Amino acid sequence: MHLAYVGLGITGIGCACAAIGWALQKQAFNLIHNSEKSVFKSIHWWIGLAFIILTQPFYLVGISMVNQSTIGVVGPFSLVANMLLAKFYLKEPIRKCEYIGLTCFVFGCIITLMYASMENNRYSQEKFNEYFFSTVSMTYLFVNLLLIMVGLVASDYIIQANPTEINSLNEKELDEIIPEIVNTEEGEEEEDLEDRTIEVADDNHIRSQVDSKSDTVEYAIRHRSPEKNSFILSLFTSKRWRIVPLLLYPYTGCFCTSLTMTLSRGLSGMALADGEETNSKFAGIMPKMYLFGIVFNSVLSYYMLNKALKNFNTVYVSPLFKAGDLFHNLLSGGIFLREFGEYESWFDFSYFLGGIIICIISISLLLLGNDNLEAHKDKER
Repeated sequence: MHLAYVGLGITGIGCACAAIGWALQKQAFNLIHNSEKSVFKSIHWWIGLAFIILTQPFYLVGISMVNQSTIGVVGPFSLVANMLLAKFYLKEPIRKCEYIGLTCFVFGCIITLMYASMENNRYSQEKFNEYFFSTVSMTYLFVNLLLIMVGLVASDYIIQANPTEINSLNEKELDEIIPEIVNTEEGEEEEDLEDRTIEVADDNHIRSQVDSKSDTVEYAIRHRSPEKNSFILSLFTSKRWRIVPLLLYPYTGCFCTSLTMTLSRGLSGMALADGEETNSKFAGIMPKMYLFGIVFNSVLSYYMLNKALKNFNTVYVSPLFKAGDLFHNLLSGGIFLREFGEYESWFDFSYFLGGIIICIISISLLLLGNDNLEAHKDKER
C-alpha cells in the first residue's frame, strides 16, 4: 500500500511540472500572437518544453508504483489538473465546469488508492524494477518524448498559419475580436444597425450570423447556420456541454475493457463447459478480445479527447501531440497483458458505472448553474 501513496505523490509532481510547462508555453504563444517573432525565440517556450518532458518519467514511475492496471486512468485526470494549474499560474478565470473537472480528478485519485489497496500488494518492488528498466519501457518513454517534441513544433506552425480561427482562440481574444468586427460608423441610423449582419467563418467553414448589438462568443455559437446547427454538434460547441467529452473520456476505456473481457470470459467459460476439444478452439480468445478493446478504446478516446481539448481552447496541443495518447493506450495494454494476463473486469464495470454517476451529477450541476446565470442576466436586462 505504501507504494501506492508514493506513486500518487510522484504522479502529482509530474502534474505540477506539466502545468508549469503548459502555462509557460501558452504565455509564449500569447507574447508572439501579434508579432512576427517565432515562438522558438521565446525562453518561455523552451522552459515549458523542458518541464513537459520532465513529466514523462514521473508519470511512468508514479503510475507503475500504484499499479500497472491504472496506467490509463490517472492520465486523463492529470490532464484536467494540468489545465487548471496552468490557468491559475496565468491568473486566468476558471469556469465552473473546470472546477467540476478538478473534483473528478480528486475522485479519481481516491478510487485509484482504493484499487491499489484491493490488489493486496500484488505489484511488488521486484516486479516494478523488472518493468521499469525493461527495453519496452525505455522505448515507450523515448517515443512519447519524440511525439511531444514533434507535436509542439507542429503546433507552432499551426498557430502561425491560422491565428484567428474561431475555435482556436480563447474567449478573451474572441471578446476583443468580435466587437471590432461588428463596429459600425457612428453616423449610421439605428435601423441600419439592426439590419446589419456579418458573416464569420470558423475553421470548419461554418457561417455564423452575429447581430451587431452582440459582443459575446455564446451569441455567435448559438446563431450558426441552420444546416450545421445539429444537436450532436451543439454537444461539442455549446459552452454548457463542453465538459461532457472530458468527463466521459476516462471511462471509455473501462467500458470497452469490461465489455470485451466479459464477452471473452463468457466464451472461455462456454468452451470449458464443452470440454477440451472446444476449449482449444477458444484458447486465444481473451488476448484477442482484450487487444480489440484496447484498439477500440484508443480510437474512441482519441476522438473524445480531441473534442475536449478543442473546446477547452488548448490549440497549442496539436493532433500529433494527442497521438501520443493513442500510442500510450496500445502499449500499456500490451504490457499489462504480457505481465499479468488477467483483468478484473468486475471492477472496471463498477468504476465505469461510478464514473457515469459522477458525470450525471456534474452535468446536472453545470446545467443548473448556467440556467441560474442566464435567469439572473434576464432579470438585470
